[in-house]
Amino acid sequence: MDIAGEAARLVTALTGVEVDESLEILKIMADAEVAHVKNFCNVTDVPSGLYEWIIQAVAGKYIRLSKKTLLGDSALSVAKSIQEGDTKVELDGKTPEELLEEMADELTKERDLVCFRKIHW
Repeated sequence: MDIAGEAARLVTALTGVEVDESLEILKIMADAEVAHVKNFCNVTDVPSGLYEWIIQAVAGKYIRLSKKTLLGDSALSVAKSIQEGDTKVELDGKTPEELLEEMADELTKERDLVCFRKIHW
């Protein structure tokens, strides 16, 4: 399974920014996640049920690492309050950077790993 390619497609789908699946950083992150899963679960082969989790984790870590690239010019700071004369407008919402961070947090949760863990004898 091409974890790096799948992660690149997931990042593209979530952010709308085309991510090249041949990026070396995605391959390195994918290898690191596979090693993490094998070590955590104490197995020699990744259980088939965890490949989707690995893809999501790689995508989330790439999003966190590449926020500036993914946001481009939209990463400019957003004014919270604008006042002109007697009219005042307050913008209360999340910045694109905060939204990307939340997306990355959701993608990198270690939710299903414990179910596949084996006891080391």
